[in-house]
This record gives sequence, C-alpha cells and structure tokens, in this order.
Amino acid sequence: MVRLIMALALVAGMTTGAWAAGPVDEVPQAPVDRPAQASAAGGMDVIETSDGRTHRGRILSELQQGFLFREEEGITQVIPYAQVTEIQRAAELLHPPAPVVPPAPVAAPVAAPSTMEQAARVLVSPGYAARRRSVPLAYVLELLVPGAGHMYAGAIGEGMTHLLLVTLLPGVILGGLLAGGVTLYALNPDLGVTQVVTGLLINFLIILVAAVLSARVASVMRAGPAATTYNTRLLGEMMQEGLVAPGDGD
Repeated sequence: MVRLIMALALVAGMTTGAWAAGPVDEVPQAPVDRPAQASAAGGMDVIETSDGRTHRGRILSELQQGFLFREEEGITQVIPYAQVTEIQRAAELLHPPAPVVPPAPVAAPVAAPSTMEQAARVLVSPGYAARRRSVPLAYVLELLVPGAGHMYAGAIGEGMTHLLLVTLLPGVILGGLLAGGVTLYALNPDLGVTQVVTGLLINFLIILVAAVLSARVASVMRAGPAATTYNTRLLGEMMQEGLVAPGDGD
C-alpha cells in the first residue's frame, strides 16, 4: 500500500513538472537591432543552404550552433553554420556596395624646354638655315661692291650710305680742290696755270685715295657684324614666334 502511494506521488510530480515547464516546440526569440532602412523598405535576409533551399526572413541572432532565423512565414528555427552556402543581409541587398572605380591615370607634366634648348633647335632647323646670312659672304660682297654686303645683311640704309659715299666722294673732293685752286690762282696771279693744275691733281689723288680707302675699309669691316646682328635678331624672332616645326630640329 505504501509503495502504491509513493508511485502515484512520483507520477503526479512528473506530470506537474511537465505542465510547469510548458511547451518547448519554439525557440524563444532574442531581441535584435534591425536596420531602420531595411525594416522600412521591407528588406529581408537571405540564406541559401546546401540542400538547395533558400530561406528568406530575419537573422535574429548568431548562436553557437548556427543562425537563429525567423522565416517570412513566421517559423523560427536554427540553421546550422555547416549547411549555409551563401548569406545576404538585408542592408547589403538594399545598399549594395558601390563599385570601386580606379582613378584615371594622370599624365606626367611635360617640362617646357629651356631657352638654350629652344635656341639649339632653331639653329639646326631648316627654316633658320634658309633665312640666315653668311658672314664671309657679307665680307666678300662688301669688298666687291660698296654697300652690297650691308644690304645682303639686311642693313639697307647703311648699305646705301656706303654706296653713295664712295660714289660721290671723288666728285666732292674734286670740287673742293677746284674751288681751292681757283682761289689760289686768283690770289697769286704770278703762278702759272700749269703749276696750279698739277698741284690740284696731286692733292686730289692723295686725298681721294686716302678717303676712299678709309671708307672702304670701314664699310668692309662692318659688313660681318651686320650679318651677325641679322642672324641674332632672326634667332630671337623664331624663338618668340615659334616658327620652328616640332620635327625641324630632329
């Protein structure tokens, strides 16, 4: 009798404990912080498993065994980590990462050529060679024809001056001597005409040779520098105006 009573009490205690424990079918939902943007837009987390299923819903928590996941139908379950093949969070679906655009290549700045480099390119360019003036040729032309070397070097005014000086110099000297001879004869009538004319001719030749020779030497000596000045001016103009094509100096 005592044993029967103890067995009934044991059974009653087990039944009462079972009813107190309550149902264990569902895993309690842990509170999580959902992204405000994803919740407002209705985004869901997506988990694909190795059995080919796609689960859509919310990842409530990450447990030791796997993801605590609530399906969109309301069923809550634990998806083991070993079965997960791919996972996409709702925030990633709503805001996919922007593609990374590589920066555009920046060309290295090209250094401007120096003044010496520009001058060197001009000096070897065909355009400069065609327009420059030869210093030896200027000397030769000036020696042959008064003023020709200066005109060749671009000094037209100075060339004309030398030409007129050499051309008119004999007449000026002769006119001066004749005027002096007439004056001398008028002041000294005792002098014979032959003496006066002979003296005039001798003086004329001496003065003429000295004057013409001095003028010619000066003009010839200045012809070379005139050509050099022309070439220097030409070089500066071509460098300033950029008249040399990019391939002229190559």
